[in-house]
Amino acid sequence: MLKQLMAQFQTALQGSGLHPLPREQAVECLPALIAQFENKPENRAGRRVRRLPRQRVCRTLRHLKRAAAAGAQAGATGREAHKLLRAIRTFPDFETLEKRTKTFIGFQNRTSRRRNEREMRKRAPVIQLDKALALHRVDTAGHLTTIGRMLKLCVAQRDHGYQRSLRDGSLVFWSIQRNGEAIGLLSIDADTHKVEECDGPDHEPLGLDRAVMLQILRELNVTADHCAAFASVGAFSIFLEGTAQRPHAVAHFQDNLYQAWGRKGRVAISQDQRHWSLFRWRSKSGEWVDVADNENITLGRMVDLAAHCPEIAELLRKQRALAELRPEKTTGRRRHRRRGF
Repeated sequence: MLKQLMAQFQTALQGSGLHPLPREQAVECLPALIAQFENKPENRAGRRVRRLPRQRVCRTLRHLKRAAAAGAQAGATGREAHKLLRAIRTFPDFETLEKRTKTFIGFQNRTSRRRNEREMRKRAPVIQLDKALALHRVDTAGHLTTIGRMLKLCVAQRDHGYQRSLRDGSLVFWSIQRNGEAIGLLSIDADTHKVEECDGPDHEPLGLDRAVMLQILRELNVTADHCAAFASVGAFSIFLEGTAQRPHAVAHFQDNLYQAWGRKGRVAISQDQRHWSLFRWRSKSGEWVDVADNENITLGRMVDLAAHCPEIAELLRKQRALAELRPEKTTGRRRHRRRGF
């Protein structure tokens, strides 16, 4: 094995582009460094070299073979490879050679990862929303960490498990960019096609209007009724089908304009087009529940509206009847809903 690795290194060295003199000196000095190391008493068992020292020698030769192959490449990796190969003649012992080859391999691996990351980012899908806004899919853990740091989100911290979720495909991540700069990040549950989290810089709101938020949901073919970033502007699933709908009920109550829309057992209510909530009739428990859970319009306020506004009360009755006819099915384990990255 040792002779085979030495021969492979010398072959790779011939094509490394290194000047002939340091190339010859490397071939002459390397066996002496290895022999000096393997002949140390602690590295021998009688006439035989111990297994661990021999493994270290073989691993270093493999690293040197990689360095010689990299020497033929242009750029920083090739230059670092030549530095290592030229320095073999100057190393006082094998341990120094071993340490320097590990340093080179670490540099080469980091450079390769960065290059691969850049290539993957170029190939990642992009959805243009308008001239300035676009969605960019985040396909690598490194890119996810970078976006998290830029936006000051805890997704940048590896111990939170987001990188693992990206790798295993349980979550899909998209960055929201304006003129090429990230202004937000959202994650989607790959099984349910629901937005899990969506945050702007330092967990602040995105600042995008309802039309844009609905456009994002349509482009990604997902829903986000439980996500505060979408629920707070009224980007609910009942508005995703068809064109913009006129409200099914309108009422003035306590100096505010309330508008309500109903669909499939759900009722969305807005207050002055600034505060939004979504309610669903739960057949099993026989009660209305706040789907968005954003406290913009509470269940108590909804009850007050129904008591004072006949149109909204009628809409609630109709949607309740629809829900009773076609009760929602729940499948699988209910996930813990995260509040933000």
